[in-house]
Amino acid sequence: MMSSLVKPSFVQQRGRLRTSVRSVQVLLALVLLLSSALHASPPAAASPSLFYVESSGHTLGDPFLSYWIDNEGHSILGDPVTEVVIQSSRAVQYFEFGALIIQDGGSVGRAKVAEELMQVRHSPDQTTSGLRRIASNPKPGSPASAIIPLDHSDQAPVPIFSVASSLQSFYRDMGGRNVIGKPLSNAVRVGERTEQWFEYARVESVNGMAQLAPVGLELAWSLGLDTSATVPGDAPLFDSNRFRKFAGDGTIRNANRPFIPTRISIPKLRINAVIESVGVVNGVMGVPIDEWNVGWYPTYAAPGEFTNVVMAGHRDWWNVGPVVFWNLHLLQPGDKIYVTGPDGAGATYVVTLGWLVDATIDARLLTDDVGTEVLTLITCGGVWNGREYTSRYVIRAERI
Repeated sequence: MMSSLVKPSFVQQRGRLRTSVRSVQVLLALVLLLSSALHASPPAAASPSLFYVESSGHTLGDPFLSYWIDNEGHSILGDPVTEVVIQSSRAVQYFEFGALIIQDGGSVGRAKVAEELMQVRHSPDQTTSGLRRIASNPKPGSPASAIIPLDHSDQAPVPIFSVASSLQSFYRDMGGRNVIGKPLSNAVRVGERTEQWFEYARVESVNGMAQLAPVGLELAWSLGLDTSATVPGDAPLFDSNRFRKFAGDGTIRNANRPFIPTRISIPKLRINAVIESVGVVNGVMGVPIDEWNVGWYPTYAAPGEFTNVVMAGHRDWWNVGPVVFWNLHLLQPGDKIYVTGPDGAGATYVVTLGWLVDATIDARLLTDDVGTEVLTLITCGGVWNGREYTSRYVIRAERI
């Protein structure tokens, strides 16, 4: 097993066991101590809650990340242009084309950034999102926009605008009122482009090609928010390909959110085991208490967090013989692994690789993020040298 799971084979240990029950207990305790961690195991990193968007220099994490994934964030929001900020006691994050905000009850919703931007630019005495307007003009280099006068008189009639005919196709394809919102102006010409303002967006068209304008970025600039790039630190790089929706193969109900794994099934090996949570303390990776259980390290990641989920199991056990991961090395590319949570929903993984590593390997080579969601299973391998197994056998499987 991994260095945290060093156990002698059943045949080798029978001659070494003493008849005294107390001696057996002491020996077991010693073996557990010797098998407590991968050699030279570094302190474990926390599960990634933030991902670094290299193109904009900002981080993105839940709950905004889940909304971004589920609602075509790449097209309706773009990349984040600020970190999360607090406005009127609510968490808000600005993106190229919009902003996300924590609503009453804790749910995530989109802010009406275009409507707010109109207020900030053209009504200097108005406040927006709990902050007074700080900058009178857009940041140098930001696109110019048409001046749209706003009449705040209580007696003023509410104007009714319609979507310009040249923008109707784009408006419909983007999701119409649910995504773009209702129009707040008629279409106007600004130089070579036509633009029209809506609640959530400003749509611009040049030579018949319509696109969203960066109103989220412009509003952040106008409010004086910090849009400068941050330092990535230990956050994994954001890759939209990582955050795809998984469907599984129909064998189990697919979980759409991170979950606590409680059971693992590997049909080829006839494994259907309980998963127990195992800690990592001062760089020492613990071991499953029950030899038939599989240990999961929540310190690294949970299924559904789009990164490397690490588990380990014993290969054999004192006075028992072969246990849960005895035949792990028999798995081949294409074999399925199912991990489920308390409600029966879970994640389906397909084996892509199996390999043997030296017992002294740096643990980070097995536990670090690999750019997508994978399951890493580790057990003992190689030969018993009288103290421990000399190798570890590793299975890597990708979620589908």
